[in-house]
Amino acid sequence: MGILKIDPEFKSLIPPLTPDERAGLEASILTEGCRDALIVWGDILIDGHNRYEICTKHNIPYKTQQIEFASRAEARIWIRKNQLARRNLTDGWKIELELGNKQDLLEIGKAKLGGDHKSEKYKSSLSKNDKVDPPHNTRAIIAESLGMSTGKVARLPIPVPPDDEQHRIVAEVDRRLSIVREVEAEVDANLKRAQSLRQAILAKAFGRANEAVRSLA
Repeated sequence: MGILKIDPEFKSLIPPLTPDERAGLEASILTEGCRDALIVWGDILIDGHNRYEICTKHNIPYKTQQIEFASRAEARIWIRKNQLARRNLTDGWKIELELGNKQDLLEIGKAKLGGDHKSEKYKSSLSKNDKVDPPHNTRAIIAESLGMSTGKVARLPIPVPPDDEQHRIVAEVDRRLSIVREVEAEVDANLKRAQSLRQAILAKAFGRANEAVRSLA
C-alpha cells in the first residue's frame, strides 16, 4: 500500500457523508475490512476518500484499481456519475453533479471541434446541408436526466459549502494571491537590477574605449 495523493478538486466533487453514514462505514471497515478497491488514476485517489481516511487511520490494508482518463475533465465526469449511481443524494446534490458534468462535456466537445462550435467562424465553415445545434435548455436537460419536472429543478437550492469552509477557501485564495504578488514584485526588482547592471557594464566598457581612443590621439 503506497501513499495516495488527494486532489482537492476531485475530493470536493464528492458529497460528504453524514455523521451516521461515516460512523457506519467505519464500523463496517473495522469489522470486515475494506472490501471495495479504491479507484486511482496513477497515484491520485479518484474514488474512496472516506475509506482511504479510515483505513489510514486504523492501518487497515486496502486494494486499488487503476482507471485511465484522457483528461481531468473526463475524471471529473466519472466521479460525478459514480456518485449519482451509488449514493442516496439530495435533489440539490444531484443537480449540482449534473450541472458540473454538463459543463465538462461541453468543454470536451469544444476541444474536439477545435474551439467554440457556436462561433461565426465555425458556422461559416458549414455547408448548406449541415445543421448547427439548436440552443439547449440546461434546466430541461437536467430535469430529463434526473427524471424531474423543470419546475422542481428551478425550485431546488444548489448546495454550497458551510460558512467556515467558504472562509477557509477565501483565506487560501488570498494567501496564494499574496504569494503571486510577492513573486511578481521580486521579478520586477530583479529585472530593474539587471537593467542597472547592464547599463553600468556598458558605461564602463564605453568609458574604457574612450580612454583608449584618447591615448592614441
